[in-house]
Amino acid sequence: ERLKQGKVEGGFFVLWIDPPNDVDPVKRVRQIMAAVAADNKESKHIRRITGVAEIEQARKDGLFYAFTGMEGLSCVEEDLAMIDELYDFGVRHADLTWNEQNLLGTGMDGDPDRGLTELGRKAVRKIQEKGMILDIAAAKILWERGIDTGLKSVGGEKHPVEETFPSGNRVGLFGAWSY
Repeated sequence: ERLKQGKVEGGFFVLWIDPPNDVDPVKRVRQIMAAVAADNKESKHIRRITGVAEIEQARKDGLFYAFTGMEGLSCVEEDLAMIDELYDFGVRHADLTWNEQNLLGTGMDGDPDRGLTELGRKAVRKIQEKGMILDIAAAKILWERGIDTGLKSVGGEKHPVEETFPSGNRVGLFGAWSY
């Protein structure tokens, strides 16, 4: 009710894997997806959506709509098919890393000289092919430290890319910045 009173009708809600549950990221993300799917079956107030057309239907039905995102793709490991699995589940927003360093790249707490890996470049291309939003928040912080993450070299500027939390001196509503 408070969201409706504030005229908030929907948003992006992200999944992530925190320690100590990051030992087996594939198993953990599948557990999380199963829990979300079970919650969705019982929800009478929220509809998970994957596209703009579904926003209109949720509005007509008086439901709060939720896009699903994923912060940190450690669950991809070496198998880019996991991106397909996430997409099929409804994930439309992805950040390759969060604070962690994984096989795709370096997050804020990783080796600042490492950047985006070759596997990470392939993951970016796959995310782009699927039309997902690529979140560069953690990578952007590295850019602002003068470290080239390599995202621009794989065409990141031509596809949906956003920074979901600002760094440096930028402040904005929800911290979303489009590039």
